[in-house]
Amino acid sequence: MEVIGSNPISPTIEKTTPTGVVFSIYHSITWLTWYIFRYDRAEIVKKVKALGFPRGSFVVFGSGPLALAGIREANDVDMLITPELYAKLELEGWQKISKGLGDEPLIQGDIEVHPNWDFSSYKPSLKDLLSRAKYVDGVAFASIADVRKWKVDHDHPNREEVLRQIDTYLREYLG
Repeated sequence: MEVIGSNPISPTIEKTTPTGVVFSIYHSITWLTWYIFRYDRAEIVKKVKALGFPRGSFVVFGSGPLALAGIREANDVDMLITPELYAKLELEGWQKISKGLGDEPLIQGDIEVHPNWDFSSYKPSLKDLLSRAKYVDGVAFASIADVRKWKVDHDHPNREEVLRQIDTYLREYLG
C-alpha cells in the first residue's frame, strides 16, 4: 500500500488489487464530500428510508447519530447491517471496498454498510446497538455513548474534536 499526497483528513491510497482503484477513488471522493455534502437528521432519515431495509437489519452509526443529536452534520451515512443483508446488497451490485484489516464495507454513493464492526477494539454487535438505539421514523440510530466508545478507539484526524463535541453534548443535554 502506498500513500499518495499529504491530505491529513483522507489521503489517497492506491493498491495494485482491482479493489485498490475503487479504494483510491473512494477516499478522494470521501474527502471531497466532506466539504461539499452535509446531511442533517431529516436528510439521513430520508436517505435510509429510501433504501427499504427491513427494520432490525441495520443501525446508523458513525456521524449519523451525531447529526441526529445536533452535534455535527454528517457527510455520509455509515451503517452496521446483518450479514444476510450485506450478501444481498453485494449480489445487487453494491461496490465492495477495502479500508484496512477487517474493514470491507459495501458502498453505493454516500452510503457505506458494514456486516460487522470488527475493525477496532470496540466491536459491538448489531443486536447490542439496536437494544440501545434511538428510532426516528423507523430508522435506528446508534446511541451517542456507543459512537463515543468507537471514536475513542478510532484513529482519525478529527477524533479529538469529535470527542470534545460528544462530551460537551453529554454534559449539557444528559447531565
